[in-house]
Parts: sequence; C-alpha cells; structure tokens
Amino acid sequence: MFKPLFCLRMRERRLELSLTQKQAGELIGISQTRWSNLECGHRRPTNNEKKKLSALLGLGDCFVPPYSITRTLLSNGARLVECRKPYFSNQDRTTHTRYNACRRRVPILTAQLTSMVHSREDSDACRAISHRISCESWLEALYLLFLQASGAKSALIAPETLGRLHQPIVDDTGRRLTGLNPRPCFVLDGSFHFFQVSFYLSRVMRVDILRWDGSWSVIELDGRGHDPASDLERERELGLPVTRFRAQDVISLCQDLTRSRRAS
Repeated sequence: MFKPLFCLRMRERRLELSLTQKQAGELIGISQTRWSNLECGHRRPTNNEKKKLSALLGLGDCFVPPYSITRTLLSNGARLVECRKPYFSNQDRTTHTRYNACRRRVPILTAQLTSMVHSREDSDACRAISHRISCESWLEALYLLFLQASGAKSALIAPETLGRLHQPIVDDTGRRLTGLNPRPCFVLDGSFHFFQVSFYLSRVMRVDILRWDGSWSVIELDGRGHDPASDLERERELGLPVTRFRAQDVISLCQDLTRSRRAS
C-alpha cells in the first residue's frame, strides 16, 4: 500500500522493456522458472537478486512481503474463529494506486497516518494484507489507514462464522457462496471490518464495508461523486443498518486520531 508491490512492479517494468521472462532471466543469470515464481509472488527474492533486478528494471523502492505472511494471517484468524480457504475480492485498481490518490487529496494527513502504521511492530503484516484489500476509492484507502493507525489487528476471517446473515455473501460474479471463506478483516475494539463484500439479492450488490460488532451493519463511504438517489432502495433491499460517512467525516476521524496521538 505504501510502496509498489515488488512482484507487480517486476512484471510492469519487464513488459515496458518488451522482454520475455526467459530473456530477462538470462540478463541476470536466473532461469525462466525462477523469474516466473518471483514475478508471480510465489517466491521471495534474495538480496542479490533484488539488487540485480533493480539494476536491470529500475524498480525503485518496492515492498517485498515477509516470508509466510499468509500463514501468519491465517494463524491470527484461527485464534478467533474457524478458518477455511481464503477469498479475496477482485480489484479494479491496486490498493497502492488508491493510496497514491489518497496522498494527493490529503498529503499531510496521509503521511501522519502512514507514519503511525510504520511504527507498529507488525507493520509488514499490515502492508501485506493491505495489498489484498479491494478499495474502490481514495476515501476507502484513507479509512483503511485510519483503522490500521488506530491499532486494528489484521487477520483472515470468514464473516459467517461471526454471525448469521439472511443475505448470502457471494464472490464478485455472484456465482459462488463465500461467506464461510476467510477474507481480509480488521478487528478494532471488538468490531470486525470487511472491505468490499458482495451480496446476492435481486442482483449482486457490493457494500463498502461490512461490520460485525455483535450484530451486522454496513458502512458506506460517500465520495464527491456519490449519487444518493438509489440509497433508500439499496438499504431496503439489503436489510441491514447503514452508516454513511462523507469525505469530511472520515477526514475528521483521522484528524482526531492524529491529534490525540500527538497529545499523548
């Protein structure tokens, strides 16, 4: 989230340079299979490989997830609820792209929140799971930062192990039930937050954040281009309490948090 993901940047730069995986691997002395595993994120580069790749591709400062991060997140979730195979929502743009938009909109506030996340002992886990979160706007990226800066614990948790929902949770196409599949979650003060959850109703309906704090509710983050015309119909069909935050509401939450941290 805070830096481009190493494996994605590898692929972007290789394609920009019009190199095949075999050609690129030969230039730094590794096999096509090794290159493919690094580019897909299945393997972690050694320090020597990182230097050679950066020199060849001009990668700049990138984020390499720590070893066994998925196993660590599953372990975190397993301490709270039973876990199955993880499910991750599709992303139309990477979380890093949304984070950059956040930096352009509120640069000082974003920098303050980022510094607070970096100061956490588990900051690598925070960054790793952030790359798997689907954010549809800069406002969602800011709210994600707010949760992490507030100390929210990241884990993979299946929503329907927390409490029953009358509306089936599905994948982004509506073809598969995913309510019992663990997905990225942030737990803050006993409240569980799941970003970009899809329900199958008369159509597939996606909500910004599904929240559990003893009962289910929804948080919708309404940016400048939000059209409220269909809000009542959506809420009626969804059948869950909805809390709406405008951009200024989220900014105020973040400002209050940074002020309280400075005061302490």
